[in-house]
Amino acid sequence: MIITLSFFSTIWNLIVFLLVLGLVICLHELGHLFFAKKAGILCHEFSFGMGPRIWSIKKGETIYSIRAIPFGGFVSMAGEELEQEIVKIGDEVRLGFDESNLVNRIVLNPKNLEYKDYLLVKVENLDLRSDKALFINEYEVKQDAFYVFDKNLLQIAPLNRRFSGKSKWQRFLATFGGPLMNFVLAFVIYLIIAFSMGVPDISSTIISEVAVDSPAEGVILPGDKIISINGVLVESWGENGNSISSELAKTIEGYTIVVERDNQLITLEEIKPQLIFYGLGFTSKSDEEGLIIERPLYINSELLSGDKIISFNGIIMNSWNDLIDFSNDNLAGSLDKDDLFKITVYRETSVSQSGVISQIRNLDGYNYVSLTDDSGEVTIYKMLESESLLISVDDLVEKGQVIGTGANYDFEYVIYGEDVLSAMNVSAFSSRIGISGTTKFSFFGAIANSFVLFKSAALSIFGTLGLLFTSNLIGISDLSGFVGIFSMTSQAASQGIITLLSFIGLLSVNLGILNLLPIPALDGGRIVFIGYEAITKKKPNQKLENWLHTIVFFLLIALMIYVTYNDILRLIGV
Repeated sequence: MIITLSFFSTIWNLIVFLLVLGLVICLHELGHLFFAKKAGILCHEFSFGMGPRIWSIKKGETIYSIRAIPFGGFVSMAGEELEQEIVKIGDEVRLGFDESNLVNRIVLNPKNLEYKDYLLVKVENLDLRSDKALFINEYEVKQDAFYVFDKNLLQIAPLNRRFSGKSKWQRFLATFGGPLMNFVLAFVIYLIIAFSMGVPDISSTIISEVAVDSPAEGVILPGDKIISINGVLVESWGENGNSISSELAKTIEGYTIVVERDNQLITLEEIKPQLIFYGLGFTSKSDEEGLIIERPLYINSELLSGDKIISFNGIIMNSWNDLIDFSNDNLAGSLDKDDLFKITVYRETSVSQSGVISQIRNLDGYNYVSLTDDSGEVTIYKMLESESLLISVDDLVEKGQVIGTGANYDFEYVIYGEDVLSAMNVSAFSSRIGISGTTKFSFFGAIANSFVLFKSAALSIFGTLGLLFTSNLIGISDLSGFVGIFSMTSQAASQGIITLLSFIGLLSVNLGILNLLPIPALDGGRIVFIGYEAITKKKPNQKLENWLHTIVFFLLIALMIYVTYNDILRLIGV
């Protein structure tokens, strides 16, 4: 058995994913637990995960457990659901007594030999639910007595210990406590980010950081002070006056930048910006001849890095400005999933890794070239027949080697409009050279930035939810479940601790808001019923409420299975 670095990377990503998921879910459930216990509600169990228990410990009245399926969790509160009477008149039970001669054990299976010495009684009269003295026949029952099942114990819950017996405000807090803790977690994370990064010092033109693989990398250095851009003196980073932001926004043709470095003025080589077409779905390689795509932005895109753009919808593109104009003229994007835009690109197919050509198949006008690398992994390249092959079976090829003579390829795909892009917090087009200014410490500024980050995350989620109902492009099939969250967590972790923290904050806000949706089985649905009671002064039919919660719960499980199925298809590129 050969264990590769990718195996350890996958294990590490899985550990990070479970830690992130555990943090967000456990704090949600702890919010429920805290306010429930504060209200005096009996909490039978606090669980992370679903399915069978794999570990548990009892502290006080509550069992704290970890279950086999690490997706979700719950706090089992007495009286939260309509419960059948466990002991009824006519039943035979055995009673155990404490030193004060009060019943502290009610054995439900009188044939259980372990409790054969307990008193056998036939129940003729009982009260185990009210807030008065509890009893079975003439025997008084302790408020914290236990039902004894064959394999476990369950503490009885008189009215004053039940969720349903508490005030509307107490029930609201016990229900809202979960989402509230998600919001608190997110805000604390955004505070950490804001204080660790500081607030932008817009009065300075000194560079603090140059992004990896950006146009400015290797040209501008951290610590450089920008003096002028394209001959215009700059005095600040802000957008007003002669600033770095305003000068970079004036053109995409390139920038001649003068910096102060080691007390000397240096005129740097021209920097061409990276152009980011979020709507059209790719970034540019603006420093090369022709309209070359640097990388596609969306999953399952048929575009490849290195493709040269020829036309869009039959309109020849001669420059990046033509593409920008096309993007601006089509800000609405596709109207629905059948409204496709056609792009023509010129492609010389090259291989992404070294290996041997193991097979070439021809099918429906395409050549399918299989490359097997040193680890035995096979990559298949789909090439038009019109792109003549430069290789044959058993040839050794090096990474980046061109294997075809080149041909024009036509693709049709959906273009995202402003409604979708705004939910993603991006614009149809932007440009960058990859530099960041200095920051400074500001206590109140960091707190203000935390609110801005929190607001941005919340608006993004509301925007996405809105698109599910208003957009013909976004549907349930585009949602991400736990597999998608695993993929996003892995990507965030690979980009550093700040990116990972930002993702945890977004995930926590997401969980809080989704749980507050007014849907039965979710916290928001339960709050709706409490609100109905507050307005009408009448409790809703608890049997009907429980049926609604149960039915919708199973519908949500079915939805999660469907979403996970789509996650897996996206993951394997189907």
